Amino acid sequence: MKKIRLITLMAIFAFLLTNLQAQDHKSAITVNAGFSLVGGLFDLPDAGNTTGDVSSYSLPAIQVGYDYFILNWFSVGAAGSFQFMGVDYDNYVDENGETVNGTLDIVRSNFAARALFHYFNKGRLDMYSGVRLGLTNWAISDDLSNESYDYNSVVSSTGTNFAPQLILYGLRGYITENIGLNAELAVGAPHFFSAGLNYRF
Repeated sequence: MKKIRLITLMAIFAFLLTNLQAQDHKSAITVNAGFSLVGGLFDLPDAGNTTGDVSSYSLPAIQVGYDYFILNWFSVGAAGSFQFMGVDYDNYVDENGETVNGTLDIVRSNFAARALFHYFNKGRLDMYSGVRLGLTNWAISDDLSNESYDYNSVVSSTGTNFAPQLILYGLRGYITENIGLNAELAVGAPHFFSAGLNYRF
């Protein structure tokens, strides 16, 4: 029994050592654009019962991440993202009969730590899943003509909130030894799909 335990421990140690030695690149930097369900974040007033126009806009989240490979199959890192969105009012009359003109600008920023499990990381292909834990902050500014307009009718959550994310599937494919493309599918903030470039060294 002791021999079996010893052989098992030696096999695990050899596996970890082999994977550690086989890792040619210890770090990866990613820059990408993330797409989120921001439509669900907005509860635009119903213009059907009022006059004037209300329109919203949303840009993809710009993201930067860094991952450090502790082992060939496990990395830890940090990521940050910024997303700009807003609402434009043109002679909109709210439910109180007040006229609103101007723009409501919203910036969503997210900073997080993440851990990735790489189940295939060989040559120029890297496939992974993982978890991202961080904070999302909502910052609002405006030049609205009606100072009493209620922001809660547009954004239901402001300030800083806990933002977990489950990374269901990630893929990095390298065009050269160091430069590649990446894509991720995820559940939670700040995106459900992202794509971009990465550099490993």
